[in-house]
Amino acid sequence: MLTGNLNNKLHLNKAFTSVEHILLQKPSAPAWNISEEQHKEWLHRLGNIVLVDMKKNASLSNSSFLDKRHKYSSYIEGRANTNHVFITYLQWNVGTIQQNHTRVVNLLKSYYTGNSLQSFKELKKKLIVPTAAPVLA
Repeated sequence: MLTGNLNNKLHLNKAFTSVEHILLQKPSAPAWNISEEQHKEWLHRLGNIVLVDMKKNASLSNSSFLDKRHKYSSYIEGRANTNHVFITYLQWNVGTIQQNHTRVVNLLKSYYTGNSLQSFKELKKKLIVPTAAPVLA
């Protein structure tokens, strides 16, 4: 949602949205060439998940990345990150998951820099201008 159009209303309707693991929770060879250790490490990372319409997620099912990418090529998704993944990456493996993970983490860091409670309190202090003491006549 952070990478979407600024004019779009940002909201998440859980009734219609689903988390899609691009690398499947139970991958089958040869479509997914990944070790069990790498699978366990990268499955639930931000770089491997996107938000999709629940109906689309059901249709994507346990497909290979190329099948998912092909199915998604006919959709225009309202979620910019999802579009980025399916448009940008031609293959999906540990290297591309790591690359996408780094991109998403950096995006979140840049968005939230300065949005901590501490920086909020500091900003609030700067914005509160003390009023002058009343002058007694």
